[in-house]
Amino acid sequence: MNSVLVIGSGCREAIIVRKLLDDSKKLGISLNVICIGSNKHPFIKENCELHILKKYYEIDFTRIVNNIKNLKFCVVGPEAFLEEGVADVLKKRNIPCIGPLKNYARIETSKSYAREIINACGLENHSPKYVLLEKNEFE
Repeated sequence: MNSVLVIGSGCREAIIVRKLLDDSKKLGISLNVICIGSNKHPFIKENCELHILKKYYEIDFTRIVNNIKNLKFCVVGPEAFLEEGVADVLKKRNIPCIGPLKNYARIETSKSYAREIINACGLENHSPKYVLLEKNEFE
């Protein structure tokens, strides 16, 4: 049986799980959906083979991936997982991932980095002004 990993446990991920299950039935494919997320979502709990409830920083993602039999692909919802390099771990194992590699996710997870790119492309007039403050300036 094929397995799909869905990371996140909000409404967006519940819809993804529903669609995966509906489409697998239409195609006659046996599918295990495994979900990792920090929220208890009733639809996900009822319809996933396994629902791991943990925060992203509590997860040994490499161990989880290594223990999933026939993992065919992964869908990542929350940016925090992408920022931690989940897609990079999957790429090393030749497992397709719907979500960018850590380096590319940075444009979403770091607004100052995104603004630097905008400025480097000569589009400063499309970027809000910002100032980076030193840590001691907050105190």
